[in-house]
Amino acid sequence: MERIWRYELAAFDPSSVIMPEGARILSVGEQDGRLCVWARVEPGARLVQRWLRVTGTGWECDVPAEARFIGTVQMRSGMVYHVFECGGPPSLEEDECSDPE
Repeated sequence: MERIWRYELAAFDPSSVIMPEGARILSVGEQDGRLCVWARVEPGARLVQRWLRVTGTGWECDVPAEARFIGTVQMRSGMVYHVFECGGPPSLEEDECSDPE
């Protein structure tokens, strides 16, 4: 049976999140002052690594154009974050998410 799980994200670094395969990210928000995503998951599925990237309003946006936008969060601190899912980890030469192929 599927469940909804919460995952915390780092606001300043690309986040590698381990989720069950096929997990569907539902939303992004703040909980207890932390930036989080919620996903619908099948707990028994094989675990896979997903790469999420956070950028703030007014920051240089080094997120690749092909990244999938997940959502925007207005934190109680006043910060506004925009969360994207990338195809793979950041490349070593450039500070962006690379294509996993």
